[in-house]
Amino acid sequence: MIAAGLYQLTSLKEACLDHCRMPVVFITRHLQEGRWGALGMGIRHGGYCLGRCWALFAVLVAAGVMSLGWMLLLSLVFIAEKVLPYGRHVSAIVGGLLLILGSGALGGVVAFPWLA
Repeated sequence: MIAAGLYQLTSLKEACLDHCRMPVVFITRHLQEGRWGALGMGIRHGGYCLGRCWALFAVLVAAGVMSLGWMLLLSLVFIAEKVLPYGRHVSAIVGGLLLILGSGALGGVVAFPWLA
């Protein structure tokens, strides 16, 4: 959780979020013709989207343990980051919360069922 929280605050996360938020702009800037060009664009754009959300997926696996509540919460975070005009602020807030939650888990203040 701490690593994911730190990643949420990086410029790399912000750059990936910028590309992933506006796929039409990405397409107009990187348009390539043909099947191989489309495949290359898809892989490149997919890389940006993976860069945007890999840390939160790691939190989902580590903290969620397939918990419906965690899945719902992080799905709302994904949507808010991508759709809302202040998505960057959402990323920063979530990063801070993950840092607090991860630190609390390390310090034994926050208890998770699978750590007991």
